[in-house]
Amino acid sequence: MVDRARDRYEIDPRDQIRIQREADAAGLDIVGYYHSHPDHPAQASRFDTERAWAGYVYLIVAVHEGKPVDANAFVAEKDGGPFQPEPLELI
Repeated sequence: MVDRARDRYEIDPRDQIRIQREADAAGLDIVGYYHSHPDHPAQASRFDTERAWAGYVYLIVAVHEGKPVDANAFVAEKDGGPFQPEPLELI
C-alpha cells in the first residue's frame, strides 16, 4: 500500500503467484513471510493478522533507530487469524 508505506506492506498477488510457481518448479517450499516493524514492537498488528494465511510462519522483526532489536514468530490458526506464537530461536 503506497499510501501507508511507513506502516503497511502488501505483496502484489501476481508476484505471490509467480514466486510460488518458481518455488514449485525449483522443488522449494515457501514456509513463511517476514517483515519489520520500524520503531514498534515485534508483535502482529490487526492488519498483519487479518491478512494472514494458515500454514505459514510469520516472522516480525522490531527495528529501533535502524537496528533490529527483537523478533517474534506467529502462525495463523486459520486464514485471517487469530495468530498463535511460534517458538523462535535466534542463533
